[in-house]
Amino acid sequence: MTDARIDLSLVLACYNEGDYLEENVRKILAVLEGMGIAFEVIIVDDASKNDTRRRIEELLRERADPRLKTILHEQNAGRGGAVTAGFRAASGAVLGYVDVDLEVDARYIPACYEKARAGADCVVGRRSCRVTLRRFHRNLSNWGYWWLRERIVGGPRCDTESGYKFFRREAILPALERVQDQHWFWDTEVMIELFRAGCSIEEVPCEFVRRMDKKSTVRLLPDTIAHVKGLLRLRRRLGGRARRPEGARPRA
Repeated sequence: MTDARIDLSLVLACYNEGDYLEENVRKILAVLEGMGIAFEVIIVDDASKNDTRRRIEELLRERADPRLKTILHEQNAGRGGAVTAGFRAASGAVLGYVDVDLEVDARYIPACYEKARAGADCVVGRRSCRVTLRRFHRNLSNWGYWWLRERIVGGPRCDTESGYKFFRREAILPALERVQDQHWFWDTEVMIELFRAGCSIEEVPCEFVRRMDKKSTVRLLPDTIAHVKGLLRLRRRLGGRARRPEGARPRA
C-alpha cells in the first residue's frame, strides 16, 4: 500500500554483516536526511548466523527513529527473498535497495532516486572499478556472465547484477509476482521481467570499491554455475530470448 507521505523506501538486506553495519546505516541515513524527502529504511535480517541481529537491535534502540524499520527472518530466504520481503512491506512511491557494505557509496542514492522520481521505471547503479591483478578473475567472471546473459536470454544492456537499484512502485511490484528465483539470480530475473514488460531502464554511473575487510558471501565457481543454470532455466520458461513489447518506452 502506498503512503503518499513517503517518497522513498530503501531496503537493506543483511546476512552476516560485519563491523561496518552500524557505521554504514548512519552514512545512509545522513544522505537520506540531506535529500529533503520523506523516507523509510527497512532493514531485513535474513537469519544471520553471527551478531548482525544484535547490532541491528542496538542501532534501533540508539536511534529510536520511526523511519527505521526491521524485518527479522527466522529462516534464510536468500538475497532476492530478503529484498522482496522489504519491498512488499514498503510504503514509498519509489522502492530501492543498496548493498549495506557500501562498496558502492551512499552518495549515489540521490541521483538514482531523482531519475526514478522523474519517471524511470528502474534505475540501476552501473558499477565501474579499476581493474587490478587481484580483482582480474572477478572482473573476468562478470564480463563472461554478461556475455552469456546477452546470448542466452537477451534483456536490457545494463549492469543487471548491481546491488544498487531503484524502482517506481507500480513497475516493480507486478514484476516480483513473476520472479521465481529468490537467491542471487533474482537480480537477473527481475531485470528480464521489467524488460519484457516494456519498463524504462536508466543507469547512474557509480564507482565500485571492494572492501578488503569483509568476506564475500559470493562463491565464485558455484554461483557462476548456478547463474548459468538459471539463464538456461529462464530461457526455457520464456520460450526463447526475452523480447520487449512493441511501443515500449526506450531505455535512456
